Amino acid sequence: MLDLIGKTINDLTILQENGRKKSGHIMYLCECSCGKIVTKNGSSIYNGLIKSCGNRSIHKGKGENGEYKHIDGMRFGKLVAIKPVGNCRTSKRKLWLCECDCGNFKTIDGHSLRIGNTTSCGCNRKVLYPGRDWREDKKYYEWKNGVREKYNSTCVICGKTSKEIHSHHIIPGSMDIKNRYKIENGVTLCSKCHKKIHSIFGYKEDTTEYIMEHRIL
Repeated sequence: MLDLIGKTINDLTILQENGRKKSGHIMYLCECSCGKIVTKNGSSIYNGLIKSCGNRSIHKGKGENGEYKHIDGMRFGKLVAIKPVGNCRTSKRKLWLCECDCGNFKTIDGHSLRIGNTTSCGCNRKVLYPGRDWREDKKYYEWKNGVREKYNSTCVICGKTSKEIHSHHIIPGSMDIKNRYKIENGVTLCSKCHKKIHSIFGYKEDTTEYIMEHRIL
């Protein structure tokens, strides 16, 4: 059997081995999503025969895909689930309206809440990556489209034309606040050329010299 220690399968997080049954099956000490510590058969956990601690009063509200039908009032990181607001078009999982500690409201996939993938409305990301929120401004999207129009969606270095062309800041917008939305501070690059520039200069270096030296447009 694969090493299960540290893995989370359905509602159970496997903590450590806890002996063997007479049949030879390994037993594992597990923590259930409800907080209860239990010992369960590793093979049954791995094969999906055991999905939780078994407390039906807590887990009976689960759907076919293993997510809670009723999580209203439950906290997930900075988020508190308020009410269901339909299902995701692709995964068919239940969507929940949640309130974040910062005061924002956001609709989130219940499965993402339950397994810990989403723990805030996005405010955590702004704390981890300060100064990046300017890319969410309407002006940023207007700048991107303006640069594409100026160069007719053509890479200024290799001449490739594509619908998936990138608008690139010659001087990074995080460095030059005054000119971050000026069309003159942008050029269009194909994915290959764009990736190459950032592999050389990273995301906080002035690329003016390189662009001037290599551009053909």
